[in-house]
Amino acid sequence: MSLRARLLLSTIALVSISIIVMGLISVNVAVNSSTEALTKSAEEKLISQNVQTRKAIEEYFQFIESQIRTKSYSVDVINAARAFIPAFNRYTQQRGAATASEIEQVERYYSVDFLSRFNELNTTKLNEATSLLAGIGNHGMALQYDFIGGSQYPLGEKDGLTKPNNNSDYANLHATYHPAIRGYLQEFGYYDIFIADINTGNIVYSVFKELDYATSLRTGPFANTGIGEAFSMAANASAGDQVFFTEFKSYRPSYDALAGFASTPIYIDGMKAAVLIFQMPMDHLNGLLTHESKWRESGFGESGETYLVNAQGLLVSDSRFFIED
Repeated sequence: MSLRARLLLSTIALVSISIIVMGLISVNVAVNSSTEALTKSAEEKLISQNVQTRKAIEEYFQFIESQIRTKSYSVDVINAARAFIPAFNRYTQQRGAATASEIEQVERYYSVDFLSRFNELNTTKLNEATSLLAGIGNHGMALQYDFIGGSQYPLGEKDGLTKPNNNSDYANLHATYHPAIRGYLQEFGYYDIFIADINTGNIVYSVFKELDYATSLRTGPFANTGIGEAFSMAANASAGDQVFFTEFKSYRPSYDALAGFASTPIYIDGMKAAVLIFQMPMDHLNGLLTHESKWRESGFGESGETYLVNAQGLLVSDSRFFIED
């Protein structure tokens, strides 16, 4: 082959190599640009989803705030608090003290019914539950017998009782106010609604009648839990329209399920006389955070999710991966 031919071939090879290198560089640049664009788009989408979810949660709490504030102003709740507090205080005077057999039945409810259900729902078992009766006294025992231990309604359905089998003022008032408050709870999906005497801390009314019913949120077994915190904040409120929220924490009367509480004072004749408390379940918040388990349809693809952690960094809501696997 002539020198000219070899030079021509070398030039062609050099040009070809240059074209290939330039092509690879162009492809690499294009791929990198495309990857950056896709990554940015995904990040922007996740940020948008996060903002929307956060807004939905904030609106949910604003809705609760508006509801409990409005309810505390309502004539039915004010009249209920006005009537329940004195009727609660004279319950055993009119009904009679709890008998030994009634006390034994309440204790059996704690040590058998409640304890069995608790241990079914939790990996950390309880050995006994009667210690939760500490400080309840005969007065509380009588109320817990009539509405819980001696009620014909099964565990988890104690709210079905409208009037116990006595003609006390409290029993008659319960028959008057309970259906409407229970209906409100069912309509808006709350776990429980409470009215507590601001002076004694006694829970003088509860829809669901769990172990906290008829106990004191000042001195009783649940005074240092979330509901006690909610009561204390509202009892010390400086204005009538203030609403307070607690963190979602495990709550023993609800079998250690996560529970948050909202509270606000109830004023009677211009005086702070009671506290209205809503117990909020995690169900609705979980629905918002898990997007009703429709992550792909909501734009989260195969692995995206939103979840809630508390101030200690502990997971509060359900994770997508817990639900899917």
